Amino acid sequence: MHRALAEASDEDRPGLERAAGLIAALAARPEREVRAEWARGVIAAAGLDPHTQELPAIRAVRKAEPGLSLRAAVQVVREAKGEPVP
Repeated sequence: MHRALAEASDEDRPGLERAAGLIAALAARPEREVRAEWARGVIAAAGLDPHTQELPAIRAVRKAEPGLSLRAAVQVVREAKGEPVP
């Protein structure tokens, strides 16, 4: 990213600087928080409420990320709901 910024034209620089800032902010957040935010987005896009429709929410998360195990999908949905997950 630093190299791209150094080589960027004046026209491209503002967008790259914004992207670099977003990447840095995301990298500074706890992984659990990032996963929960992703899951909330997937669940909302599917029109589901994870509090009342946990199984469909788990299915939606697994559909969005087919390599996700059932156990991991349950965990990420519970994180999205704000429940404590061991």
